Amino acid sequence: MNKSEHRHQLIRALITKNKIHTQAELQTLLAENDIQVTQATLSRDIKNMNLSKVREED
Repeated sequence: MNKSEHRHQLIRALITKNKIHTQAELQTLLAENDIQVTQATLSRDIKNMNLSKVREED
């Protein structure tokens, strides 16, 4: 598994287990798992993974 595949797998796990409101929050969670990424890389990953923001119900 290459770096981006590993990162994508971790991103999917993190968004499944956590309510993430911003890319900065996701970036922090990745850093806690020893994955350092720039906001630009994270944005590209989100686009490549076809992820979209889901509005939380009140």
